[in-house]
Amino acid sequence: MPKEKHEVTFEQLKKLNIKDMVAFTKAQPLMFIFACSFLFFEYVRPQQIYTYIAFFPWSAMFAYGTILLTFVNSEKKHPLNLIDGYIIFFSIVVLLSMFFAIDSSLAFEKWDLYFAWIPIYFGIVRSVTTRERFFIFLVLYFLCNFKMTQHGFISWASRGFAFTNWGVTGGPGWFHNSGEFGIQLTIFIPMITAFIIALRLDWGKWTRRFFYLMPFTAIGSVVASSSRGALVGVIASALWGLRISKYFVRTLIGMCVLFAIVWSVIPEESKSRFESSGSDHTSQHRLERWEDGFETMKKYPIFGVGYKNWVPYYLQNYIPEWEGTPLVHNAFIEAGTEMGFTGLFALIMIFFAMFRLNVRVRKLTKGDPDKRYEYMMSNGLDGAMIGLIVSASFVTVLYYPYIWIHAAFVSCFYNTVMMNSESAKK
Repeated sequence: MPKEKHEVTFEQLKKLNIKDMVAFTKAQPLMFIFACSFLFFEYVRPQQIYTYIAFFPWSAMFAYGTILLTFVNSEKKHPLNLIDGYIIFFSIVVLLSMFFAIDSSLAFEKWDLYFAWIPIYFGIVRSVTTRERFFIFLVLYFLCNFKMTQHGFISWASRGFAFTNWGVTGGPGWFHNSGEFGIQLTIFIPMITAFIIALRLDWGKWTRRFFYLMPFTAIGSVVASSSRGALVGVIASALWGLRISKYFVRTLIGMCVLFAIVWSVIPEESKSRFESSGSDHTSQHRLERWEDGFETMKKYPIFGVGYKNWVPYYLQNYIPEWEGTPLVHNAFIEAGTEMGFTGLFALIMIFFAMFRLNVRVRKLTKGDPDKRYEYMMSNGLDGAMIGLIVSASFVTVLYYPYIWIHAAFVSCFYNTVMMNSESAKK
């Protein structure tokens, strides 16, 4: 007779025993395996590190394979939630802006820069459907980020913790630039911090030490990235997290000490960049692009100049005083210039939906010691959004993974918490 499989429970997974995690993952349907594989290949990019495996579009295969497998899988799917609805609304606005664009051919030529995220988002949401799967997916996400932060920290240490204009970078692809890497860290740090606070008492000594390294190397990498926006984003998310502390004064003093330590290790060149904020070339360049972008939004308030039409429009209609890229350096103004106030509203509503669902989770789990993980992670996901909102206000990253992958995390988390709550009532 075949040996009966041992079911791995959520309580076992929380202890982060590798054997249990592997056993659970192996027992999951292929759609979940594909979703995890996509995350790994998209964030770590081993195909670009080890070029001998770059013969196949791994990320695309796993992304589209995930969404296709969800249609043939017989599992019951979660109903659409608030985030799903606003992402669909935003997608409709993007499509309309393509039709009404100044140059529709250019818009349709680059359609995949945004629309590729739609099957990725829904593929993740439709395959990460239980709290156990979400937990595994979340831990994998942390490990992918840790792979980048330990590399960034070691790179910084190898040059004697000195300043360089190029900072440090993450993996190849989306994060192979210090600014973009810094934004990813503003998302990662609040999430991993909340995860550690929630579960550290369930772990053994070496597991705790391993996970403590993650925020440590991440904060070091933020400093090493020389990104002012990322550092401000981390500070903003930390202040946001301060509101939930039971020991407000003690936590505030601890944060002040931590900020003082971080400030003491920031290279003098980075400090001088903060001191010159608002008056240096980089700041003036951004301010000019923001002003021109807002002026354009007022000229084209409904659907903007059209999806991916900002750069040619700017080059044809403006003569900048400050040299540099024509990019608008703000994800929200990017949405407004290309899709008008309609697109900006839709984007803001996606963030509103994420905050709203996390509030619902907190109302359901607050004060329940058995729901500490869920309560803390809802706060961590919100802190990550604060960091993202602040840091993305200085960089043109609307079509990067930040918003769309984080939306998938919040959506999956909400769905699985609600499902578990309903199951407990029955």
